[in-house]
Amino acid sequence: MDLLHHLNDSECVELLEDIRSLTNKYLIVYEPVIYDKMNFLEKLVIKNDKGKDHRNLDRHYELFKQCGYVVKEKERLQLGFLTPTLFILEIPR
Repeated sequence: MDLLHHLNDSECVELLEDIRSLTNKYLIVYEPVIYDKMNFLEKLVIKNDKGKDHRNLDRHYELFKQCGYVVKEKERLQLGFLTPTLFILEIPR
């Protein structure tokens, strides 16, 4: 999933809660995350992205927790000059 930055918090909560009922164990989320240390091109891409709700790491964790997910794994990927973050979320049963 790479669309949370296009949704406000309440829309994200609604979507993430709906997805919980469709999957048994894991959800993979791939999102641009605002970090303190970002290069110029990353900042430029985020600034010009159509999504207007880019979040920092803490806000992502808050959203996931609010919807009942546990962050099992997090990895900041290096894709050229961009460094999106991959989250593997677990749904506790």
